[in-house]
Amino acid sequence: MVNINEMVHIPKKTGPLSVDLHVHTPQSTCYRDKEATAESIVDAAIGAGLDIMAITDHNTTAAIDKVRSVASERGLLVFPGVEVSTASGHVLALFDISATNTAVDGMLERIGIARDAAGDGGRLAKCQMDEVFRAISDAGGLAIAAHVDRWPTGVLHANASLGDKVRLLSSEYLSAVEITIPGDRSLWNTGRIPNVSTKLACVQSSDAHAPSEIGRRRVLITMSEVSLEGMREALSNDGTAIVFPD
Repeated sequence: MVNINEMVHIPKKTGPLSVDLHVHTPQSTCYRDKEATAESIVDAAIGAGLDIMAITDHNTTAAIDKVRSVASERGLLVFPGVEVSTASGHVLALFDISATNTAVDGMLERIGIARDAAGDGGRLAKCQMDEVFRAISDAGGLAIAAHVDRWPTGVLHANASLGDKVRLLSSEYLSAVEITIPGDRSLWNTGRIPNVSTKLACVQSSDAHAPSEIGRRRVLITMSEVSLEGMREALSNDGTAIVFPD
């Protein structure tokens, strides 16, 4: 059995940490570099100057433990996670650094992701996006609407009514949105995105599908503690705790 405590390395660095919250591995069927290994993924993250990354494959946790094991030997912290596809867009589910895959797998089962859907971003959850947000929260995780402004898998461009989009983005279980247009960050923060009045915290991430893409879009996060709760607190104060570097 994997000893999660032995795989957790808390960075001693003071000040903001360099973070990429959306990284795939070859366990995602759409991954572009099929020869990539846990070692090459960790090497790429360290080479990009990251302190933390989240492994978020489509509908599977299969790569997490191997990447965490390699990362712990190299001083890199890994948040376990998964990317879930819904009829209204994709969702990142992030869990605490000490969480086992069981928590993530249990959430996937509850939202109707079959085992044979592992790695396949085209397989959808059996419930609505806001129900996925709640299932993630109930499992102890943090929900982020993935690449919210990107066609066709971001909720802003989903095949859904405007009313449904507004309802989804107003969910109390949604912690943040991942954006691909950094210049719109202040609009999201202040509730000025057209037709969306909810004020939402923002992150940007690489959505890396090859080692060379890791860290290409990152954030600098100041956390009171390096944990999911620290991440949640930073998102609630994203105007000061989260920086989009140039």
